[in-house]
Amino acid sequence: MELKFTKMHGCGNDYIFINCFDLELTSPASLSIQLSPRHTGVGSDGLVVMQRSEIADAKMRIFNLDGSEAEMCGNAIRCVGKYLYDNGIVRRLHLRIETLSGIKELFLATKNESGSFCKSRYGLRRIKARKDTCEAIGRKRDCQTGDYWRRAVQSNLCVHGESSRRHLCQRY
Repeated sequence: MELKFTKMHGCGNDYIFINCFDLELTSPASLSIQLSPRHTGVGSDGLVVMQRSEIADAKMRIFNLDGSEAEMCGNAIRCVGKYLYDNGIVRRLHLRIETLSGIKELFLATKNESGSFCKSRYGLRRIKARKDTCEAIGRKRDCQTGDYWRRAVQSNLCVHGESSRRHLCQRY
């Protein structure tokens, strides 16, 4: 079976992207394990599957190179936004993407035909700090246990010159 894919990266975090709007993968976790190794496969941090969603413009599933499924990846979701727009799947500049960690918003802008810009907003995320987590990061004295709200960082991805495949990124 021939399988078409696109390899993209955001700030060096590279993934294999597969458009599954009209295709069903039976075992994306196994496929990620097979394709991700740098010396024997395509070489990537994992596999991103783009699918139809009933509650957003698209659904993104991320499989790490060990086959485990991740909730979210900011670098990957910006690449998904660019892919969806550049391939005519979604023609709006404001996209909503379903992930395991909820629906995320993307804001795209086009500069010209050879590049697009994608900004993502993740909102607030509730995290639970535990004693063992505090010790694991070496903060035994000043780390409090309990519930915290963490504001996720807005980040950007710029891709210029499709033919040269130069990727520039900037974080705010």
